[in-house]
Amino acid sequence: MTALDLNIEVGHPLVRGGLALYPLFGDGPVAPDYVPGPVASRAGSLGVSERAAGPTVPELAVTNAGLLPLLLVEGENLLGAWQNRTLNVSVLLAAGADASVPVSCVERGRWGGSPEGARPAPAMAPAALRGRKQRAVADGVLAGSASRRADQGDVWEAVSEYATRLGAAAPTEALADVQQTRQADVGHMVAGTAPLPKQRGVAVAIGGHVRSVDLFDRAATLAAYWDSLVAGAALDAVDMTAAVAPPGRRAVVQAFADLRTARTRRLAGIGLGDEIHAAGARVTAGALVWDDVCVHLALHLAA
Repeated sequence: MTALDLNIEVGHPLVRGGLALYPLFGDGPVAPDYVPGPVASRAGSLGVSERAAGPTVPELAVTNAGLLPLLLVEGENLLGAWQNRTLNVSVLLAAGADASVPVSCVERGRWGGSPEGARPAPAMAPAALRGRKQRAVADGVLAGSASRRADQGDVWEAVSEYATRLGAAAPTEALADVQQTRQADVGHMVAGTAPLPKQRGVAVAIGGHVRSVDLFDRAATLAAYWDSLVAGAALDAVDMTAAVAPPGRRAVVQAFADLRTARTRRLAGIGLGDEIHAAGARVTAGALVWDDVCVHLALHLAA
């Protein structure tokens, strides 16, 4: 697991109520040039649609019309098409290439009705939902599957729990409606946050416990995903009215230590590079590795 032997420095957290954001720094190598999904979407080079062979819940078709590889990351929400989905793994798609990518549905009550393609959402999936989804993906991969499928029923249940807890009206049981309901509160919580110079990742603590880590090979990628990533994570803390003391930085260091002892399996990625899936008693992780550089690591910790 050489590509995940990461030399990371953990900074002091920024605390907003029950949310704490720890900056992560590193001096490791960077991958060859690529374009993050939000940048590609604004440039019009990212295309997302239902498969030409026919729509199916756990897959979407992605095309890259750009001149550089395109990065999409686990937990990224895609709105539209026949129903809203969220990505199960990170994908690096070569210039001019297309692929079917594994996704989970985050809108149980709609199937069909939209002739247009999907588009990236302003917020990623929240940390707790991502963790539940990724545990099922990792367990399947470690058992020998290459489908990268989550437990769809559990994903729907997680969305329903968010809607109930946060008092959101969601006629089609869409995560996007839940996020829209609390958008102002989330915006207030994360207003003014931004990655620090040379920051390559962020660890998220919710209610005093570290719940997720997103780490990239370069600061520019974190900057491109920052707004959607922290907006997604903040949904888990938005109903915590009192400030919560964050855990010490050692808790983040321990998460990386737990990753090093987890069971792993490496397999070819959907596009460029390889995936490394890991699962331990406390941690679940998925990493996209290209040229032996970890382009994106998504690490989730059990509640």
